[in-house]
Amino acid sequence: MRTLCEKCKAPDPDPDKKFLSLLGFTEKEMQGRQVLRAVGCPNCNGTGYRGRKGIFEMMVMNNEVRELAFKRSPTNVLRKAARAGGMKSLLDDGKVKIMNGITTPAEICRVTQAEGIVAEAVGGLRNEIYLVSKVYPHNASRRGAVAACERSLKRLGTDRLDLYLLQFIRNHTEDPSRGERRFGFESQCVA
Repeated sequence: MRTLCEKCKAPDPDPDKKFLSLLGFTEKEMQGRQVLRAVGCPNCNGTGYRGRKGIFEMMVMNNEVRELAFKRSPTNVLRKAARAGGMKSLLDDGKVKIMNGITTPAEICRVTQAEGIVAEAVGGLRNEIYLVSKVYPHNASRRGAVAACERSLKRLGTDRLDLYLLQFIRNHTEDPSRGERRFGFESQCVA
């Protein structure tokens, strides 16, 4: 995950409640706590971020998780058992880094695959909402985009997306040997 620039990070007087809610922060947890925001300066090329740190998830294998794995149980069932056994998720570690002023809620939503969180929030409301997801440039080949979309569908627990965006990342280098192209993506994905 990207870390906030030490030279320009600043308190966020009004952090986005949508991001805080997606990350599971309650108003009570946020009382008296400060969230920082990315500002931008010459040191960070105007992005508000400089450098990266890892966020980590660690699961200790216990008997219940082992049995579920051997039975090839769905990921959400394994995850639930692991959490009950004390596993700290990427999201948990990300929340700590937000509260320690290392990064922002938006960055943690981006890197923790917030699709899983959205899937829980959507529940039985699929026909009442408009679902949007994204594909990164390194997956922008025909096969890569299809596989990335299928992973999104699985994480979201749905059969369709209403809009699938190509997300460009600044300074992304293309690899023509893998069929990656910045332009012409639409023509590659039309079957």
